Amino acid sequence: ILDSEGNAIKRAKVSVLRVHRPSPVVVNRDTFDYHENGKYEFNGLLPGRYLLSVDIRAPFLDTNKRTTLFYPTTDSLENATEISIGESEEFQNTDINFPADYIVREIEGMVVWPNGVPVSKAWVFLAAAKDSDDDDNKFDWESTDELGRFSLQAFVGSQYWVHCSSQSSGRGEPIRIKVGKNNETIKLVIPFPKREQR
Repeated sequence: ILDSEGNAIKRAKVSVLRVHRPSPVVVNRDTFDYHENGKYEFNGLLPGRYLLSVDIRAPFLDTNKRTTLFYPTTDSLENATEISIGESEEFQNTDINFPADYIVREIEGMVVWPNGVPVSKAWVFLAAAKDSDDDDNKFDWESTDELGRFSLQAFVGSQYWVHCSSQSSGRGEPIRIKVGKNNETIKLVIPFPKREQR
């Protein structure tokens, strides 16, 4: 699964649709929504004609942008290309390339304590809202490394809130970003853990 510049899309769900009139029927759906190198795979499909679709999640500022795209390079079901699978046939090279202007970038940064010391194993995620507790509203997430660094994938032309938290001291103040082709490194600050009252 590749954006229009050839970058691998990490968070997406691919579906196999059986060609059926008047509309295709989903026969298999990706069980994972994370693909480290953008690679996906389906096994055990019966012979027949199929379409491939991929669902992404992004808070695009352009509301005309679609979040369901089709093999090989379209956001329109009408322009999707069929794949024909025969008996004992292995079908490869089914890259789904996103149309122009569907581009991802890595949003990089670091999480620190108020004194500037890096916070390792902090939880960082992208969301559409400043107040976000719902897992369904998270677009990408990971924990920081030993130097407090993180890298999250985001779509150019989208607006996200970058959140951070740690088990010991709760949440830092989220930062709102609009993703462009070039982005600055982000610094997130988590408050010191509160001392227990005696």
